[in-house]
Amino acid sequence: MLTGPIRGELFGAEHLSERARDLAAGQELSTTPARQRTPLLARLAQTSRILARAHDELSAHSDQRADVGPAGDWLLD
Repeated sequence: MLTGPIRGELFGAEHLSERARDLAAGQELSTTPARQRTPLLARLAQTSRILARAHDELSAHSDQRADVGPAGDWLLD
C-alpha cells in the first residue's frame, strides 16, 4: 500500500507555478501551419456537429411543446 506521493513530494501552489513557468519556457512554437488536422481536432469538430444537430432537434420538439426532459432542457440552455 502506498502511503505517500508516488514521485516524492506534493507540489504547493508556488512550486507548481514555478514548474509551469519552467516547462512553458522550454516549449517552441511552430511557425509553419499544420498540414493536416489532428485526430483530436477532427473528433471535436464531429462532436460539435452532433451536438448542433441534437440541439436543433430538441429545439424543434420543444417548440411543439414536447417534453424534452431535464437533459434536453439543459442542452437547450
